[in-house]
Amino acid sequence: MQGATSPSPVMCTAHQNLIFGVVLGLVALLAHHAVRASGVNVPEPAIRMGQIQLVYGVVSIRSAQGVSRAAASGDPVFEGDRIITGENSRLYVVTQDSGFLSLRPQTELTIEGFRLNPSAPKDVQIRYRLHSGVVRVVTGSALEGAKDRFRMNTPIAAIGVRGTDFSVLASDSVTRVSVLRGQVAVSPFVNGCTPSGLGPCTGASVVDLAGGSPAVLQVLPGDLRPSVLNRPELSPDRVVPPQPDEQPASKPKAASQPSTQPSTQAVTLPVASPVTGAISSVNSGVGVSSLPTELGVAADVTRRVTAEPRIHWGRWQAFAGLPADQVESLVSANSEARFFLGPFFITRSPQGPERPTNGSFTFTLRDASAFLLNETSGSIEASLAVENPRLTIDFTKSRFTTDMNLVAPGQDIALRATGAVTSKGLLHSDYISSNATVRGMVSGSDQAGYLFHRTIETGTNTESKAAVGVTRWVR
Repeated sequence: MQGATSPSPVMCTAHQNLIFGVVLGLVALLAHHAVRASGVNVPEPAIRMGQIQLVYGVVSIRSAQGVSRAAASGDPVFEGDRIITGENSRLYVVTQDSGFLSLRPQTELTIEGFRLNPSAPKDVQIRYRLHSGVVRVVTGSALEGAKDRFRMNTPIAAIGVRGTDFSVLASDSVTRVSVLRGQVAVSPFVNGCTPSGLGPCTGASVVDLAGGSPAVLQVLPGDLRPSVLNRPELSPDRVVPPQPDEQPASKPKAASQPSTQPSTQAVTLPVASPVTGAISSVNSGVGVSSLPTELGVAADVTRRVTAEPRIHWGRWQAFAGLPADQVESLVSANSEARFFLGPFFITRSPQGPERPTNGSFTFTLRDASAFLLNETSGSIEASLAVENPRLTIDFTKSRFTTDMNLVAPGQDIALRATGAVTSKGLLHSDYISSNATVRGMVSGSDQAGYLFHRTIETGTNTESKAAVGVTRWVR
């Protein structure tokens, strides 16, 4: 026909390529669905853990599939990523639940797990592995009701939390932990504490450390439990100090260090003797802000004097202007039955009995010392009296339960805890059913004692408070 034109070879080829591409896409899509329907595992998209806030220097990230990329501000970070900071390099990450990670120079960390479930808030799994270097962790909102779902492992130790801002230094030969706010539970990999676990380990190998203390927990290869070092210069934050801008983006800046300025006024605080339980006054001239007398004092709760106390406690470090007790001989006398929590330690006479095998007993409080601690500033806000104390130990079931009120003007803090009694007569509170951490021991069926740390909700991210103290009980 006149005027008719034939399609050019180029147009035919273009149309053919387009059709061919569409067909290939449909075939690939159908094949993907067919493979999934057959039950064969297909890799899921990586789970987003958070977003990089800032990068200083050279930082590389290797994915779980082995693909490396350079870190850049604003980039996402995923579960399975292995982050490596170079010399003089740092990385800040804000997590999906508004937590915060800071990796300091020459640090290597793997995000082994980061699973959040908005429809089931307690179905959380957060797991980090610090291979080497120094990292700071500020836990996010996902752990507020699921403290037992977090774990950080180092080459030789496990770290669990109770809502926390802490720093870790790790290598193959040492792990050191310091706490700015909240509390951690640290254990070497012994006595059933394994890297595969989730949450804090339990048992005699665990040592708790609360914020506001200058102490450092240290684990060395072969240790059966962490050492408590009163050497602030060994803190990860002193060995590799943070930059001034190292703060969670979603949280107001908190005080980075407890105050070290001496008080200008002496303060007299009552305190129970670690050996006799008698109340004595200790004049404190430095280290704590002046306490108004109307804040209350620790009560003399002596009920009965036993012939020879077998449970002993004291201050292993200076606290609230009170000097450290001379406790070296007590601490070293029984390494299998001793705990440190906050400024206090507790132990028992090694020659005394451990625990009976059966029977349920109710104990009476003999003496106690308790304080309301501002963990952000490191200052004491009140001395707390103990009211309505109760402790019951069921040796047949190897369980204990305790509760009390910690009271000062304007304060009435309820403490409750339940937990296990080990075969060696050591007390370990449960993390889920207790509102406080309790660590202690029994000596026979007539003497017991424990340390406690009860976090106080302040309604702000800029301040952390806790009731800390020690109790001793008799029958």
